[in-house]
Amino acid sequence: MDYRLRRNSLDGLRVVVQGLGHVGWDLCRQLAAEGVRLSVSDIRREHVERAVESFGATPIDADAVFDVEADVFAPCALGAVISASGMGEELARLFSADASGSVLLSILLAWFIAAVLHLAIGSVSVAALTAAGIIGPIIPQLSVSPVVIGLAIASGALFAVHVNSNFFWMFKALLGLSTMGALKTLTVVTSLASVVSLPLVFLVSFIL
Repeated sequence: MDYRLRRNSLDGLRVVVQGLGHVGWDLCRQLAAEGVRLSVSDIRREHVERAVESFGATPIDADAVFDVEADVFAPCALGAVISASGMGEELARLFSADASGSVLLSILLAWFIAAVLHLAIGSVSVAALTAAGIIGPIIPQLSVSPVVIGLAIASGALFAVHVNSNFFWMFKALLGLSTMGALKTLTVVTSLASVVSLPLVFLVSFIL
């Protein structure tokens, strides 16, 4: 925040929180305690009303969440974010185009989709599950084992753990590293592990 917003206090900061599930609600609770001006959106009206009552938040229609002026946008509704951005449809179309392609290309695309989702979402498990949901419907059309596609997704979902991951900040705090230090260690190591594991997935594809 010091670098991006040139401020060292959250007081008065304008934050839009999209999604009031467990993550979004806990984020709102912590931000409200710091004096942040919250605007919230969720497809469940009762959650929005509860946030307005509990945190003094400003309600936003789901269709207008990206039009609100704010200092920070916190996407805590994975499904809604992917739907609104069109990412899911674009990635699914990319993979469908390769339904009759080579095993090598199928593995690369599965890895790539999982990696892109992880970079955007910040969670290895959520990225892997989302990638599996996108790719799953066309797996019967592919000339490669579902196990291999699953391994490729797992490999890609590990790529580049960075600042939008909770584990990144826990790793940084436990080892007493600076943000740059964590990027040079955790982010680099997970990126290498993801890339190095990809050839192993190719080898497995010859067996299965």
